Amino acid sequence: MGACIYVLKQIELQIINNYHEFRGTEIFIGKKIKDVVHDKILNIEVNESGDQEYGVPMSRARTENFRLDLSGKDWYVYDENYGTSEEKSFIRFIDGIIEKLKEKYSEVYLLRNENLFKIYNFSDGNATEPDFVLFLKEYDTDKILQYQLFIEAKGAQRLKEDKWKEDFLKEIESRYQLESTLFGENGKYKIIGLPFYNEETKTIFVGEFKRKLNIIE
Repeated sequence: MGACIYVLKQIELQIINNYHEFRGTEIFIGKKIKDVVHDKILNIEVNESGDQEYGVPMSRARTENFRLDLSGKDWYVYDENYGTSEEKSFIRFIDGIIEKLKEKYSEVYLLRNENLFKIYNFSDGNATEPDFVLFLKEYDTDKILQYQLFIEAKGAQRLKEDKWKEDFLKEIESRYQLESTLFGENGKYKIIGLPFYNEETKTIFVGEFKRKLNIIE
């Protein structure tokens, strides 16, 4: 009898651990950017004697390779970035490829998602807040006109723990649907999720980024 109870307890635990009360919808409902984006006041404690980049303005980054004055960059939505080294590195990547993007797209805007919105995993409804959204608008063509790319910059210590988020981002392009009535009959949109941006695996991200956006150098 004791062995039977033990087995039933194990089955119970497996059911509980694998049970999901929620599922994420595959329908993305549009909102006007002005209703989502607003000025933010950030309260960040910075260790002045440390070497971490989080909380340090990008214009005064501790590492020169991460340093960039964003106040004059018309493609970055905010005037400053206080993110991690991976986030600063990603912004430097965009700065390095911005002219290529502007050759192909009439509008280019990078938004840092500072607790502005969440998206929900298709399989279990778990919420995630992509670090960045890149908005692109093509020059007048008969093709898809506007792109939204969800991007997360992750340090190596979080790659394994947050793997489900990367898998979710990769699923978005093939599974999403749009609430088309909110955009009007002439609206053409494409939503794309990309692999994590990480310095150690940067070549994978860059390859996918260029392939998705058909950028040839």
